[in-house]
This record gives sequence, structure tokens and C-alpha cells, in this order.
Amino acid sequence: MADEQVSKKPRRTISAKLAPVRAAGAGVDAPKPTAEQIAVWQGLDANQKMAVREREAVRMFTDA
Repeated sequence: MADEQVSKKPRRTISAKLAPVRAAGAGVDAPKPTAEQIAVWQGLDANQKMAVREREAVRMFTDA
């Protein structure tokens, strides 16, 4: 009996097209590192580099 009451109209589908949203600061490139900064980075061992990356990620998410 319940099958007889079901509408024969096709179900509607929902579609959405997402476009990227440009932030106010987007497109601004970070400054290039100096020779001294490159030398310091290359002098770090793997654990120190990972710690720097983690701190930078925390800083970025805190600022956002």
C-alpha cells in the first residue's frame, strides 16, 4: 500500500559549483631567504628542521 502512494516524479538533484575565493593577502609572495638564513637552515639536523616546521605550522594556524 505504501508503494502506491509514492510519487512518480523524479527526485531533484542538487549541484553546486564552487569557485575559489581570493583572500586579501593572497598572491603576496614570501620574501626570499638571505644567504645567512639558507646556511643556518642547511646546518640544522633533521629533528631540528622538523621542530622549526612544526612551530611555523602552529604559528600559521594561530594567525588564521
